[in-house]
Amino acid sequence: MQYRNASMERAMQLLSVLCCAALAVFTLLDIGMRLLHAEFFLANELNRVFLAWAIFFALPMVTRKREHLRVDFLLNMLKPGARRVLEALSDLLTMAYIGILILLLSSFAYGSWVDGVRSQGMLRLPEAYAQAGLVISLVLAVFSQVAIVLCRRNPDIERQGD
Repeated sequence: MQYRNASMERAMQLLSVLCCAALAVFTLLDIGMRLLHAEFFLANELNRVFLAWAIFFALPMVTRKREHLRVDFLLNMLKPGARRVLEALSDLLTMAYIGILILLLSSFAYGSWVDGVRSQGMLRLPEAYAQAGLVISLVLAVFSQVAIVLCRRNPDIERQGD
C-alpha cells in the first residue's frame, strides 16, 4: 500500500514555495518603487497574505514528517508501550486542536465575508481571501495527521516523498 498524501503534500509545498517567491518579488518591487519615490500599494497588502499562506501551506508536510518543533526528551525516556500511548494521545490532541482551529477560523472567515471586512491598506482587499487559504491548509493538515496515524499503525505503508 502506498502513502497517498505525498502528491498533495508536494503540491502544498509548491504553493508554499510560490508564496515565498511572490513575497520576495513583491518586497523587492516595493523597495525599488520606494527608491523611485513611488508607492506600490499592492505589495504591502499581498505580502501579509503570502506570508500567512507560505507558513500554512507547508503545514501538512511539516506535520507528517514531524519537522515542526517538538520536545522529545520525555518520549526518549519512556518504554515503547508508554511511548505509543503518549504518541496516540498526542495525535488525538493534535487532531482536536486542528479541528477547533478549523471551526474557529472558518467561522471568522465566513463572518469577514458576510460583513465585507476589508484590509486596512490602500487596496482594501477582502480579509476572507487570506483567511480562506488558512482554513484550506488546516483541512489538508488533518489529512496529514491521519496519514501519521495510519503509518504508525501499519508499518507496511510506503512513505513516499520523505
